[in-house]
Amino acid sequence: PYAIVPGRATGYTVEAEQIRHAPYYSPSGTFSAGVLLSSVHDLGRFGASLYTHALLSETSRQQMWTRHPSQAQNELKLHFSVGYSWFFVSPPGKRPFVGHNGGIMGYASAFIHYQAERLTAVALYNTDTVAEPHALCQDMVEIYLSQ
Repeated sequence: PYAIVPGRATGYTVEAEQIRHAPYYSPSGTFSAGVLLSSVHDLGRFGASLYTHALLSETSRQQMWTRHPSQAQNELKLHFSVGYSWFFVSPPGKRPFVGHNGGIMGYASAFIHYQAERLTAVALYNTDTVAEPHALCQDMVEIYLSQ
């Protein structure tokens, strides 16, 4: 029932070692976690606007860049803290970034921003088999900055 249709843009999954169309899943079913539908171009434009007044007031931007750790602060042991709907991540041996990633049936995505470089990387996948969607973004940024 989920055979691949050539030329059709849709989400994919792997079942019984075969690539298949992922079952339909309404993004509205995940409330705020899945209602954002966008493109790499639009997310790049969003990244470019992070330091302007185009979308947020100065007060909102200050809040956006403020860490809001939990009361226990146990997330700090895992090298991240939480901000305005995104994570402040400090992976050992890598550049710190802010961002958010995730996935639903058939799709995965990542938006990460490097504050020190004012650089944004976006990855959108049409498969749900990507364990760490942000890893490609990290690799792209390292290649870009090493040139």
